[in-house]
Parts: sequence; C-alpha cells; structure tokens
Amino acid sequence: MMMYTFVKTDSNAIRPQVDAFLAALTGPVDDFWEDHVLRADTYAICREAETVGFLCCFMENAPRMTAFWVDGTVSTADSERIFEKALADLHIARAFVATCDELFLSLCMTYQTKVEIQAYFFTEHNTQDARPAEFGADCMHRVTADELPEVFALTGDFFENNLTAADIESGRIELYRAVENGETLGFGVMIPDRLMTDLIPCGEIVLEQHRRRGVARSLQLFMHARCAALGKRHIGGCWFHNKPSRNTFDSIGLYSRTRLLNITF
Repeated sequence: MMMYTFVKTDSNAIRPQVDAFLAALTGPVDDFWEDHVLRADTYAICREAETVGFLCCFMENAPRMTAFWVDGTVSTADSERIFEKALADLHIARAFVATCDELFLSLCMTYQTKVEIQAYFFTEHNTQDARPAEFGADCMHRVTADELPEVFALTGDFFENNLTAADIESGRIELYRAVENGETLGFGVMIPDRLMTDLIPCGEIVLEQHRRRGVARSLQLFMHARCAALGKRHIGGCWFHNKPSRNTFDSIGLYSRTRLLNITF
C-alpha cells in the first residue's frame, strides 16, 4: 500500500488542488459552507513528496471535516484508506458535506453512522413565473456604514459580527433596508462567495412585526435583480427545518438541487 501523510498547510499553497476540487462540484454552495471551508485547518494529502489531495477540518467546538479531495492518481481503495486514516488521526467525528461534492459525499456515506439534512441551497430559478414583489425597488435603500449601529440594534445577533463598517465602505458586501412610509421593515444582505466567485449568497431578515407581508420575498427578488445586473448568480440558503424561508424561495421561483448534510461517523 502507498504511504500517505497529512501536512498542515494553507489553501493558497495548494491552489491547483483547490481549483480542481471546486471544478468538480456539480452544484452551488453558499457562504455558510464556504466559511466552514475557509476557516478550517487545511491539510495537504501527500504521497511521498507529491501532493495528491487535501482535506479541511473545522476545529470550532469539535473537529468536523468540511472538504476532502484527492486526484485521479489515487485509487478507490486508497481514497477510502486515506479517509479512514484522517478520521482516526485527526479525531474527526462529524462532517458537513454538500450533495454536489460526489467524492466526499460517497466517502461520508461509506463511514457514516447518522445522516441529517442541515440546509438547502437555492439557486436554480424560474423567476419569470413568480408573482411581483409586494415592495418594489423604490422601497429598497442601500445601507451605509454609519447606519450599522442601528441595523445591529434592530436585528440582534443575526449578523453575528460577520458584517463590518469596512465591508460596507469597500462595497464588498451590499446591505439593503426595506422601508415603507419611513419605517424599516427588514434588511437584505449580499455577500459574494470567495471561492465560487460567480455566486452571491443573499440573505434577509424581516422585523417580527412586519412578517407575513411579503417583505422577505421582495428583498430576495430585489437582490436577484441586483445579482443579474452584476453578472453574478443569486444563491440563497436556509436551514432544513425553516419552512417559512423555504416558502420564500419557492415563491420567487428558486428551487434547490443541492443540500448540505450533517454527518456523524
């Protein structure tokens, strides 16, 4: 049997392997998935002096594998041995795997003891059949950095310190406020993917007193149009059990071919 080792590295040092991994994905992934890959510890999978793959292990709370890829020179039997060795050597008991990641998904299925659906990724669309927005573009106002303290006061921990004044000032992240007669209804946020750069994940929060009025779908329809104007693809994600969010995406013509699975080994 070939001898394989895991060498801690940086994703920039194995960029060709990362690019090959991304090219192999058969569907979209959102910023939650991406965050668990980019903030994970990255290990090159080495066969002697040659890098033949990599894996990512997210270390918050307990080790969780969030990516695994090997190139075509690695046999099926060896890929299983490498995977099993990684679980043991890195003390990994859980994984997040997207259903569009064939190799990683197949290996997870081989060794899993429990599978749960974590989230949906919505991007395929037929928005021309969706009913018009209840609140049009004239109700959507771009938020400035000076407005962020008010945004945080209204939304609690929704943005979880992932939104900074620098993000808004640089234009990297776009934040919109839905307004009716001077009153804030909710917010929509566009956070471009850093790995799959043709995608812009779009999320929204509606203030509780304004829910069930079409605010969420209006924000999503507005951001969908904004993504198209930028030449990007709109993607939305929601937890598996969040039926209202799933209904929102359904109502604007988006549908999901891809899920995020929570695996226990």
